[in-house]
Amino acid sequence: MTETIDLLGIGNAMTGNLYRSSDDALKKNGPIQGSMALIDGQKAAHLAIVRGEKRSVAVVHNEV
Repeated sequence: MTETIDLLGIGNAMTGNLYRSSDDALKKNGPIQGSMALIDGQKAAHLAIVRGEKRSVAVVHNEV
């Protein structure tokens, strides 16, 4: 006998990123050393620019 189930998943994937940073850069940009924070796309784009990343960063915001 085969059992079937209905499954629905709704949500966002959560990912973690680790970066090297100086103490001065942390003080200027707000994160507390050794902490984790949930940030939005705008903050991620700002931090990418501060880190000097050469790639483009797209900020997408969808409202339901």
